[in-house]
Amino acid sequence: MPRPDYITRLHEADYDLRACDRELKERMRARYEQALAEACRLTGVTAERLEQVLAPDFRVWMRQQGLPRPGHRP
Repeated sequence: MPRPDYITRLHEADYDLRACDRELKERMRARYEQALAEACRLTGVTAERLEQVLAPDFRVWMRQQGLPRPGHRP
């Protein structure tokens, strides 16, 4: 089953938040929270539950995108 676009946007925002420089944290956190609110609205699930359910998919998405672990410098 393909991943819905709103989940992809949430994963992208999550990754950017985890991987960004300190100066960008506030902006990236706002972007993540906006994506999370959208996903919660569309699914009718609480933010805590959605984050819990999507944690394994986040790792799968990172592998599919060929992304390094956030904070991991080659």
